[in-house]
Amino acid sequence: MKSKFFALAALGGVLVLPQFVFPQVATAQQLGADDTTSLEVDGKLVAPPAEEAVEDAEEEASPLSWDFRVTNEFHAFDNLDLLPLKEDTPQDILDTDDRQNFGYTSLAAGVSYDVREDTSFNLGAAVSGMWGNDQIGASTGFGGFAYIYDLSVDWAAFANDDFALWTTIGRQSYSIGGADKDYFFNDIIDGITLNADFGVAGRLRLMFDVYGDSGRPDDVNFLRYISANKQTTNNFRGDTDIYRFGGVYELLDMVKGVDLRAFGYGSAIGALRTSSNSQTTGADISTQGVLGNFADQDYTMMFGARANYTYESDTLVAGVMGEYARSMGIDRKARRLGLYDVDTDGNAFGVGAHAGVDLGGYGVEGRFRFFRADGGNHSKAEGLPYSHGFVGMKGSQVGGINMSRYAGWRPSAYVSNSSGISDNPQDLNRGAGTMSAHGGLGFLLGETMRLDLDGWYFQDTSETNFDVTRAREVGQDIAFGYSEAELAAQERFGKSLGTELNATLTVSPNDVLSIYAIGGVFMPGEFYETRINRTAGTSLGAPGGDADNLENFWVASAGATLAF
Repeated sequence: MKSKFFALAALGGVLVLPQFVFPQVATAQQLGADDTTSLEVDGKLVAPPAEEAVEDAEEEASPLSWDFRVTNEFHAFDNLDLLPLKEDTPQDILDTDDRQNFGYTSLAAGVSYDVREDTSFNLGAAVSGMWGNDQIGASTGFGGFAYIYDLSVDWAAFANDDFALWTTIGRQSYSIGGADKDYFFNDIIDGITLNADFGVAGRLRLMFDVYGDSGRPDDVNFLRYISANKQTTNNFRGDTDIYRFGGVYELLDMVKGVDLRAFGYGSAIGALRTSSNSQTTGADISTQGVLGNFADQDYTMMFGARANYTYESDTLVAGVMGEYARSMGIDRKARRLGLYDVDTDGNAFGVGAHAGVDLGGYGVEGRFRFFRADGGNHSKAEGLPYSHGFVGMKGSQVGGINMSRYAGWRPSAYVSNSSGISDNPQDLNRGAGTMSAHGGLGFLLGETMRLDLDGWYFQDTSETNFDVTRAREVGQDIAFGYSEAELAAQERFGKSLGTELNATLTVSPNDVLSIYAIGGVFMPGEFYETRINRTAGTSLGAPGGDADNLENFWVASAGATLAF
């Protein structure tokens, strides 16, 4: 059984509209959780009309399909911490000197084998390593030689002219679809997807994911020989897992160029915390098992819709996109200590547009994307959190090479496999309510060269009803687990995070090799003019609260990607 694709995309633009007719083959060129390249390697500005990928006779006869991607890059950066270099004391050096140069190599490979006409095996893996000290091929941060991003089995249960049913079981990529960057849900899942295609009536895609596991059944004999994390909590009556589940209903091209998606997902969050100082959730009421052997029964839900319209001609591709989602749920806390249960009630919405014009050997593209997710909120009396705002299921990162690839920003709070609900507006790798506006231009300069110019503006959307001038007074009697420093840090909420600018030059001498150079700068905004204590977050802000003491965060990178 061959996997088939219908794809409609504007390269580098806002909208990518995959329409999976059968399960997706693991492909090394698909960007996923292990993003091994700085940019996509396709060089066209105008996509051809959507059509089924047709393989040649030799490839069609073979049950094996594969692809590889090899990337080599060199990077230089400074001021990810946004702080000027200060060398007065060893602690100053530790806090402010983050200037580095580094190179790395990555190999990603995807293989699919049709065991039978209705059953296929998929494997996708990436091996990466930094240059120097023989690090290529060494153990990764995931604890193994390679990062496995696809290890699954496809089974086509039934198919005729009007209806098809298939499932994918195991580790696989998953997203809602209909957006180049899906800020609601775009991740690797460990579980099962069930897909039903009703022809003109649309398609239903359901999923179940064992997202996080903090317990470990150490007494089970065969598990002694299976890779597993160390147990990090008590057993909590078996409630130590995080599950994600839900689905999306798609109406694709019922009206030419129009795609509609409605989706709903939920997450049940088990006991995860191991200490009172941890920023994880799931066992707050029992003080991480000290006062009882039960989890908090935390949960969150997300539901919404996304719509796309795309127009195509021989020389023009243009499209618009709109999306909305709402989250609801509860992150329970120890109310006996004076804390509030923290809800996950919030809204997120976005719009996008793109247009690409083929000028015969040359081309011009414009792209725009706006996204806003509600941030958390805090009480008037004590400044304690009572809402996370909008909480996604872990979507794409936001920004360019600076804030996405380096800083790892996400534009909303989200469900994390290690910490439950992750909501960290004060950290370098923030994941919290954000407003993002992105605009860009792309220029195809002949058959082999492309120039891209992009800019992003970011603003924090967190809120507080607390008067931060009372931080010292209230901080003396605040509930256990919170501090005066966290109250004072709320001065930042709702302010500008900053602006990112990127420039990318790509040369593609043939259809498999791309050579590129990328430069980026992030100019911090008013948010970072407020200095905070390191107990409140890892992004400390301007020394002395003086904006002149902030530094721009810059990145320069060059590399080559071979994809075949």
